[in-house]
Order: sequence, then C-alpha cells, then structure tokens
Amino acid sequence: MTEATTAVVADTHIVIWYVLNPAKLSYEATAALERCVTTDETIRVSAHSLIELVYAVERANNPFSEEDRQAVLGTLAAEDSPFQVVPVTAEIANRVASVPRTANADPGDRIIVATAEVLGLSIVSADPKFPGMTELTVIA
Repeated sequence: MTEATTAVVADTHIVIWYVLNPAKLSYEATAALERCVTTDETIRVSAHSLIELVYAVERANNPFSEEDRQAVLGTLAAEDSPFQVVPVTAEIANRVASVPRTANADPGDRIIVATAEVLGLSIVSADPKFPGMTELTVIA
C-alpha cells in the first residue's frame, strides 16, 4: 500500500498567481497548495514552466513583465520555497506522446500533464482543457 500524498503539480498560471496575485486562485486551488505547505510537501513545477515565463514576458499583448518573471523565479529559488522545479526528463518527454493532442495541442500543457502522470500526482490548473487530457485529478 502506498502512502497518500498531498503533493501536486502546479501549472504555470497557478504558480504566477500564487506569487503575484493569490486572489485569482480558486478556493480549491488555494486549499490544495496550502495543504502542501502545511504538510511539508513540495508543490512541483515543470521546468518547462520557466520557459513559458520567458515567452509570457516576450508576448506584446501580455501584461506579464520581466519584473514579474524575476519575482516568480525568486520565489522558486528561495531556500524556504514551497516549490520544487522538476526537470523535463526523457521519461516525461516520452510520456507526452500519451497525452491526447486532440484535447489540447499546447506542448507546454502536455508536458505539465506528462510530468504529473510520471510523478503520479494531481494537477492544479484553472485551464478547462486539463481534465480532458488525463485521468489524474485536476484541481481547478
């Protein structure tokens, strides 16, 4: 029998909101993240999310600034951070093939789902496409 875990994989927007605008998080998302904090479980974040932060800054129509990106990176790197950045391993990269492209063709979202599937963890995401991409629990 495996021990239950409160650990989760957070998608990129969830990490941004957690750091910059927690009021945007749903009650359920906040509760899931706070359970991680209170039980000393890390909130997993795909390394691909760091790339998405760069793209968010570069997008002209996005209000996400370089200062915002640095704030998020600072939180991720802090010694007492509740987050753990998970590398995109060969196992995760290969798992992307089993995440249905028909549900969502966004490569970043598929990598986040594949990360959660390889780790066997629930996902925290406000994206309505995520539940159709996996059988894992998606906390919106």
